[in-house]
Amino acid sequence: MMKLEEQIAEDMAREMSEEIDFDVMKDLLTESGWYTVQLLTLGSREKSIDIKDWVTKNCKRGFVSRGRTFIFKSKKEAEWFSLRWL
Repeated sequence: MMKLEEQIAEDMAREMSEEIDFDVMKDLLTESGWYTVQLLTLGSREKSIDIKDWVTKNCKRGFVSRGRTFIFKSKKEAEWFSLRWL
């Protein structure tokens, strides 16, 4: 039983660490001129996959994402993304 509790605690700690790291990276990138777009929801699993496919195919200047947050190097690509998915 203790092994399961330890695994859950480790998983939660890792998730929190990744979230903090992403927030720091997001702040650094936006301070250096990148553009953040926050979706209200990713919707269904299929829509989430469609969004990931779309950014991979259409955003060539650079982007990073985590959950509903997408950060684009190009203002134009951020605008295209917003028009398509917001």
